[in-house]
Amino acid sequence: MIIDATFWVSVSFFIFIGGLVYLKVPSKIITLLNEKIYEIKKEITEAEKLKEEANNLFIESENKFNKANKESIEIINNAKKNGEKL
Repeated sequence: MIIDATFWVSVSFFIFIGGLVYLKVPSKIITLLNEKIYEIKKEITEAEKLKEEANNLFIESENKFNKANKESIEIINNAKKNGEKL
């Protein structure tokens, strides 16, 4: 049996994988990923709340604008009527 470079690469690869498993690197990676997932979900929830709040403020300001526009039209109409009376 001739031992060549391919054999040593495969042996070192399995030793490397074994070392990773022995040091519990996969579980640490999974833990970090789960924490990141939780953080992203939290940010998404916060963003959705902010979006809803912004939408409510937009609707409120739009209603105020429409109300102010109607009042200005009424004031103009009243001024025209008063001008015609005078």
